[in-house]
Amino acid sequence: RKTVAAVVTVVGPLSILLALTAEDFVRVMLGTQWLEAAPLIAIFAISGTLAAIRLVTSNILTSLGLVRITAIYVWAQAILFVALLLPAYEAG
Repeated sequence: RKTVAAVVTVVGPLSILLALTAEDFVRVMLGTQWLEAAPLIAIFAISGTLAAIRLVTSNILTSLGLVRITAIYVWAQAILFVALLLPAYEAG
């Protein structure tokens, strides 16, 4: 529990901050020619938070014999990622 709390406490706010400031981040770190990538950076930031939580919890759940819950979480994360990425793909 402490590990999950630490991951959420550190990674969560940083990812949210990156998602909210993705355009400024891209402008400063990559340059204005990459501004179209800002929505993808925001999506990856949120997805990264979910992946970090999954990485920590999947080991715990697997060791407790709850492999099905881990699989459901992985599939839900993949579906959410595609659902978030699809509008960005369609926008060009």
